[in-house]
Amino acid sequence: MNAKDKSATRQEIVDAVSATFAESGGASLDAIENAIKGKIAEMEGAHWDADRDAPVKKAGKWKTGIGTILKAYYDLEDAQKNVSSLHELEQSVTEAMQKYEHACTAVEEAEDAYNRFNAFASRRAGTGQR
Repeated sequence: MNAKDKSATRQEIVDAVSATFAESGGASLDAIENAIKGKIAEMEGAHWDADRDAPVKKAGKWKTGIGTILKAYYDLEDAQKNVSSLHELEQSVTEAMQKYEHACTAVEEAEDAYNRFNAFASRRAGTGQR
């Protein structure tokens, strides 16, 4: 959905809700429109760019004036970083396990060779050969 469609959709919602209230003898159209726009502004906060569906550009994160949308955006970014970090750690664990398994195999092979040598040496010692 492009920016013009989003703006048009917002306006359609404001118009539809306002017309419904007006037809029912409710609050004035301006009051309803202002309330809706106020709620949207509260959700967007001071630093949300609705046209780009992203925060207003800045180096780093905004600390103040963040609405619920920007907070959710930052929470998603943090969660994605955590998932990425966990994937890296998982890969490191997998690599460490593979190295450990190779080392265990090498130890078993060395023990087998040692035991074969000891058995051979014991047989030779028992026969008096050197």
